[in-house]
Amino acid sequence: VYVAAFSISGYAWASWRNRYKPFNPVLGETYENVQEDRGFRYIAEQVSHHPPLSACHADSDNFSFWQ
Repeated sequence: VYVAAFSISGYAWASWRNRYKPFNPVLGETYENVQEDRGFRYIAEQVSHHPPLSACHADSDNFSFWQ
């Protein structure tokens, strides 16, 4: 009974889904990548779920980018 319940549940496909589906952050979740040795900083935040929109800012000694 437990095997049948697992096979029809959403968890049965979790390992397959994680390999092929892109990362889906929750609203307000942030990502930060700071590489001080390279002088690089990247910060992003999920600002809308439908439609999926992210705001980001990246800067280094050579450039500055925001979206």
